[in-house]
Amino acid sequence: MDMTKAAILELGDLQRRAAILARGDAKDRAESNVLQAQMKNIRELGLSSLEMGGEYAIAKTDALSRSLRGRATNYTQHDVERRTALFNKWLTSKDKSVEAELRATDMLGRPTGVSYVGGSGYLVPPAFSSLFFAGLAQVDPLLDADNVTLEVTDGYSFAGEQIPSWDLSSFSAVRVGAGASDGEAIQQTAQTVPTTAANTLSGYVYKCTLSVAMELFDDVSEAYLNDKLSTAFSIGMGRGVGVDLVLGTGGSMMQPSGLLPFAYNTGLTIGTGSEQAGNQPSGNFTAQDLTRLYFSLNRAWRASPRCAFVCADETYQQIRLATDNFGRPLLNVTDDGERLFGKKVLVAPSVPYANGSPIVQGKIIFGDLSRFVVRCTTLAIQKSMENVSAIEKGEYDMIGRLRCDAAIIDPTGGTANSPIVFASTN
Repeated sequence: MDMTKAAILELGDLQRRAAILARGDAKDRAESNVLQAQMKNIRELGLSSLEMGGEYAIAKTDALSRSLRGRATNYTQHDVERRTALFNKWLTSKDKSVEAELRATDMLGRPTGVSYVGGSGYLVPPAFSSLFFAGLAQVDPLLDADNVTLEVTDGYSFAGEQIPSWDLSSFSAVRVGAGASDGEAIQQTAQTVPTTAANTLSGYVYKCTLSVAMELFDDVSEAYLNDKLSTAFSIGMGRGVGVDLVLGTGGSMMQPSGLLPFAYNTGLTIGTGSEQAGNQPSGNFTAQDLTRLYFSLNRAWRASPRCAFVCADETYQQIRLATDNFGRPLLNVTDDGERLFGKKVLVAPSVPYANGSPIVQGKIIFGDLSRFVVRCTTLAIQKSMENVSAIEKGEYDMIGRLRCDAAIIDPTGGTANSPIVFASTN
């Protein structure tokens, strides 16, 4: 197999080291054998250790992003580098002919290539996408794969996907055999057969536009421009999508199915003032309030690693200000790590809070967020050079598009056994 230049250089270095170690003691000779095995791998694969590490990282990232879809790709380091170079060439060019050149490339349309998606522009390459989704997670925790089930497709197309589930709240095996019997001939007694359900996720388009000074394309590096654009688009998309992830009313209104409209309403109101005593101020959150919310969720859902509270920053401040009957802080303020009952507290800016604008009741959401599936496409960017008012000001319009949908996978149909519940706050 042909070897890369980096592989040839590393192989020569390893050969010299192995030859020296082979003349040493038993320990040195053992290390020489290890180097010989490493040299064999380099010869077989034709890649240096660093290049093999890069291939592994790409494959690992690809596998994680497609874990729900079970699809494989043929990404290579060369493909990713070439795609990034072509994208950056288009991004920083002021010449419309560059776009025609890119559409003619043999990379166009391939998963690893510069993918043109009609009037929506070009899909961003992996490095840009990583920056973008890292930014989304900072803007809204409901767009963080560590908190919810986040699926990112490898393109801009968004075919509908059904996600099946069962209501396992009362599902239980029945004993049918004993002793030497294998149970095959014994009639099974009555058992609750779990009901099935399926959520269909499609995709709703989100769009935001930036005006970028033409001089910027000449004065800054590609890395700087990628960083600034990815940050700006992640803030804009994060805020727009984040609202619907909390308040979206579903497909009938052409929106994702958000948490509050589809989580189970416990009927609890926290901070009513009915349980205040001693030095507690009126409307203070109490341990009784928070404990009732905690135990309103089925124990099976509470045991999930992704079980968490979701609330606005203002509501979290009310929780932090909660005191006992003697005015002492209810929660330990030292190294709390934003946790309550050992569960994460996710501060989501779109969750309503008491006395906000408009004045509404606040909400605290609690549940197993692994049951909240958020599905997004890769970001597509379009550079518009036709906006006359922008051109007159020496600017281009950079238009970002993202398709997204979400749903709570709740086969119970919104009963008290639902995986996600919420309470109101005063």
